[in-house]
Amino acid sequence: MMLSLEVTSNRFLTSDVVQMELTSEQDLGRGSVGKFIHIDVGRTLRRPISICEVDGHSLTIVYRIEGTGTAWLSERQSGEVLNALGPLGSGYPIMKSGKALLVGGGIGIPPLLQTAKELASNGVQVTTILGFRSEPFLVEEFATYSDVHVVTEDGSHGTKGFVTDVMDAFTYDTFYSCGPRAMLQAVKQRATSPGYLSLEERMGCGVGACLACVCDKADGTYAKVCTDGPVFESEEVVL
Repeated sequence: MMLSLEVTSNRFLTSDVVQMELTSEQDLGRGSVGKFIHIDVGRTLRRPISICEVDGHSLTIVYRIEGTGTAWLSERQSGEVLNALGPLGSGYPIMKSGKALLVGGGIGIPPLLQTAKELASNGVQVTTILGFRSEPFLVEEFATYSDVHVVTEDGSHGTKGFVTDVMDAFTYDTFYSCGPRAMLQAVKQRATSPGYLSLEERMGCGVGACLACVCDKADGTYAKVCTDGPVFESEEVVL
């Protein structure tokens, strides 16, 4: 679906992570958890940005400035209208009961916020581990829906180390994770339950046409992260 999104705010959460709030004429609230929008960033290729929060016609994205496209996005002002495709991809299935462990790293953290919100609304007991290099963000927002544990590589906030260093402290029925591939590999190995992984990949088209984002599956075939994912069952893909 083609979207016209009006910027209502655009502010820095850390030195390089930005939160943008948008409104849409379309109601995006149903079934968008874990999905992404493919957003036009001016003179370069569209960028896939995960949906952080969505409530009807309101949409929040959180992105890190990593190049010209996201730098351009960070300069947009309230009232400007952006073009995007979405919501795209396959998102997280939401449990109806039990205990869930959410494990996010870096800019993989934002899509887990809507996940935590919807799990909590179902009565699921949610624990969240948030991993950062040094500067935390969205911690208070996650605390609204879950028991939060912060881990930083430099030890400046929370526990010093990696997200997997604290996973063994919790029991859970299902885990949900998003972050760098090396982190997802470690989370998958450490997890004591089935779960779901959201893969971060470069996407040229976002609709399965260019094959820039393929990943290997455990059955020997391949999947397109943009249309078959970005969320997969943990045993479905080879990392």
